[in-house]
Amino acid sequence: YAVIYTMLFIFVYMTFGDQIFGLFTTDPAVIALSGEFRLAIFWEFICLAVMRGTGSLIQGVGNANLGLVLGILDGLVLRVGLGWLFGMYFQMGFFGFILGYGLAPLGFSVPGLIYFISGRWKNRKTLVEQSN
Repeated sequence: YAVIYTMLFIFVYMTFGDQIFGLFTTDPAVIALSGEFRLAIFWEFICLAVMRGTGSLIQGVGNANLGLVLGILDGLVLRVGLGWLFGMYFQMGFFGFILGYGLAPLGFSVPGLIYFISGRWKNRKTLVEQSN
C-alpha cells in the first residue's frame, strides 16, 4: 500500500508542483525553483515508501540498535554528507544540496529492505525470551 500511495503522491506532486508551491507563496523566484527542487527531492519519496515499512518492522521486532544506526546514517551522516558532497564538492549548488537530502534515505531503506528480505528478523527473540 505504501508504494501505491507514494506513486500516486509522486504523480500529483510532479504534475501539479507549481500549483502546490503556489498555495504557500506568491514569490515568483520560489515558484521558479520549485521544478528544480521537485526533481532533486523526487528520489526521497521512493525511498520513504520502503523506509517506513522496514523501519516499522525493525522497531516492531525490537531491534533498537539497528534502528538507531540506520536512523543516524540517514538523518545525520548521509543528509549532511551527501548534501555537502553534491552541493559544495561537485559544485551543484541548490540542486546538489536537495539531491543529497533526497538520496540520504537510501542509507535506511536499502539496509532495511535487505534485513526484511533476508528474514533475519524472524529469528529475533522477544524481550520476554531474552530475559529468561
